[in-house]
Amino acid sequence: MPRLTLTSSQAFVLTVGLLAGSSAATAAPIMLPAATISTQCESGQNGLIAGTASCSQAYGDGSDNVTATLLPFAGISTNAAVAGFVRDSYSGFATLDYSFEVVGGNPGDQVPLLIFSNLYTSIGGDAYAFSEIIVSSNSTGLGSVVACQSYGGTCPPDAASDFSGSFGVTVSSGALEDVHLEIEASTNAVLGAATSSASADPLIEINPSFANASDYSILLSPGVGNATNSTPEPGTLILIGCCGPFLLLARRYLRAERLSLRYCVGARRAR
Repeated sequence: MPRLTLTSSQAFVLTVGLLAGSSAATAAPIMLPAATISTQCESGQNGLIAGTASCSQAYGDGSDNVTATLLPFAGISTNAAVAGFVRDSYSGFATLDYSFEVVGGNPGDQVPLLIFSNLYTSIGGDAYAFSEIIVSSNSTGLGSVVACQSYGGTCPPDAASDFSGSFGVTVSSGALEDVHLEIEASTNAVLGAATSSASADPLIEINPSFANASDYSILLSPGVGNATNSTPEPGTLILIGCCGPFLLLARRYLRAERLSLRYCVGARRAR
């Protein structure tokens, strides 16, 4: 068989084509792990609803709900309400975990990020609300913020009731990073009507003050958005709709049970 010979121009074209193909293969984005959602809605009388999607319960003496979103932004929210002096309690709990990767430049480049987040908690009466975001790499904590409110209970030291702002982390280009969101809202009816709500939603951005910021971009788990939530905190609107009737019901109970309040205070469960 005759040996194939190439002219100098043909060899140049072939070399360029191979290099272009190699670059395209290298630049192909890596599929990041899928986001995972865990939700729980629970009441003392009606039991537990647990799964990987939004949940809710609503009965004559209270309600709870959990909402999880991935688009246009990643976020979770929960609300719970209970009428006063009933043998019941309501709570909502949720976690959302997803991954992201900074691409561009050279693998291993140190890239500063800003993590913008809205952490919201609100309580009325004997209740507990908790909201947290953790950004980590290979199980190594990089940055976290907690918001918390509790009646007669314990919140993490220095935790404010709300957080709306940003914190900075530095990650390596090409490395897998993780975001963990966690919220909880629980209510106890011993002291009267109670309400609780919590929410968390983040936005990840390359620090614009970084000299080479335009060389990098952010990839997220499939189906996860990186936008902001421009609407009011989820708890604000939902509480207006679901908790009003229970507060009116609680007022009736309060009048009937006013003389037993001291006994109820003594019987309040320890947190």
